[in-house]
Amino acid sequence: MGIDPVLLARTGRRLSDDEVRDLAVEMCVGLGLAAFMVIRGHCSRHALWRCEPADIEFVVDADGNPIDNGTGDILRVGLRTRYYGVDYERGHWPEIANAAQWVESRLPGTMMWYGADDDEHVAPLGPQERADMWRHFAANGNRPYDGGIDRTPGPKCRCCERDMQRAHLGDCDGTRYYCQGCGYSMLTHSNGRVVLAEYALVTLVRIATDDEAWANYEKLLTGELATSVAAEMCGTPAGLLVALMCDNPKIRQYAATAGLAATIDSPAAH
Repeated sequence: MGIDPVLLARTGRRLSDDEVRDLAVEMCVGLGLAAFMVIRGHCSRHALWRCEPADIEFVVDADGNPIDNGTGDILRVGLRTRYYGVDYERGHWPEIANAAQWVESRLPGTMMWYGADDDEHVAPLGPQERADMWRHFAANGNRPYDGGIDRTPGPKCRCCERDMQRAHLGDCDGTRYYCQGCGYSMLTHSNGRVVLAEYALVTLVRIATDDEAWANYEKLLTGELATSVAAEMCGTPAGLLVALMCDNPKIRQYAATAGLAATIDSPAAH
C-alpha cells in the first residue's frame, strides 16, 4: 500500500452542493481528468467534495490543534497520484501543486492544507510552502524513491540520448524498456522483432507476435524511429534476419550495411 495525499481547501464562505460539483467538473476540465480519482457507482465521489464533521476530526494544524471550520467549508481534492514530500518522493508533485493553485485561484480567500494519509496530519500549503517543495522536487524529482527499485539501464534512446529503463513486461517472452524523456516504450521480443512506440504493453506484444500487425507497423516506420528499431534488431542474429526480411527499405538497408558489418566484426563471428 502506498501513501496518498490529503489536499484540503478551507474556503472563505459556504458553498452549495451545486457549486462544489461545478468546481469539481471545472477542475477536471482545466487540469485534466487523469489527475483526479473520480468514482462512479455505489460509492460515487467526484474530484472535489465537502468534508463533513465526521470526516475532519483528524484534521489538525502543525501544533496539533483542529482546524476551525469557521464560516466556510473544508473541501478535499481527490488526487490520483501518491503523496509527495521530503523522505517520500513518490507522487507527482506538479499535479498536487497545480490542483492547490487552481483551487486557491478559483476561490479567493481559500487556505490550502496538505499532508499524507498515513499519519492524519496536515499543514498549511501556501505560496511559500509550495515554493519550498518545488525547489525540492526540481533538485530531486522521484529519484530518492526510485533508488530502491531496480532501474537497470537499457538501450540508449536516440531521441533523448539517455538510457532507457527496464520496465515491467509481464508474461511475455522478451524485454521491455521505457524512456522517461519522450514516453516511448521499446519491446525487444525473442523472435527478433522490436517495437518502439507510445502504445500500451498489450499493443506492443500484439505487434511483436502477430504477423499482420507487425507488417503494418514496420512498413510505416520512418526517420529516427526506423533507424532505432533497425539498430536494436540488428543486435541479435534473430533480429538481423527479421530486419533483412522487412518490407521497410530503410530497415533493410540498415541491416544490409551496418547490421551485417557489426555481425561480421563481432568476436562471435570469428
